[in-house]
Amino acid sequence: MLKRQGTPKINVKGEDWYDPTKPEGSLIYKNADDLYYTVKKQNKRTGEAYEITKARTQKSTNMMETDDAYTLLSDPRHPNPMEVVYADYANSMKALANRARLEMISTGKIEYDKNAKDIYKNEVRSLEDKLDNALLNKPKEREAIRLTNAEVGRKIKDAEDAGEKLSKKDIKKLNQQALTKYRQE
Repeated sequence: MLKRQGTPKINVKGEDWYDPTKPEGSLIYKNADDLYYTVKKQNKRTGEAYEITKARTQKSTNMMETDDAYTLLSDPRHPNPMEVVYADYANSMKALANRARLEMISTGKIEYDKNAKDIYKNEVRSLEDKLDNALLNKPKEREAIRLTNAEVGRKIKDAEDAGEKLSKKDIKKLNQQALTKYRQE
């Protein structure tokens, strides 16, 4: 794949970059300005120097580069049924992405309401406080889970040593009790 540069543009009728060979809403990429470069080589037998012009490339997938997934079938005359299912799905996803891009362009800007900031400041502050609290409690939660797993593991091992087998229901109950205990601690 030839090297690209910049942000891709959306293929829309009436724009300078519109490409009628591609579906509306698909992405149009610009090739890099410094696409070609020369490499000096030397013939090992004759010692003669010469130049080769090469193109800069980048990695890509065949699915990303095609507009129709059916072009990627291994045998178009006798396709594998799973390939057809996958091609249908891929084409529907590509069409969905194209429609979403066109919708994004037609939506325009969303109005900013200065009064909304004052009206909802208490709700925003409450949500931010809850998020901060959750982030602060993350290490404590990990510690509670670690201690719970250790305790439940010991109880399961003790039960097996005593010749008993705990049911999934009992293990779940032990897990919940221990987690509640360590969260409170």
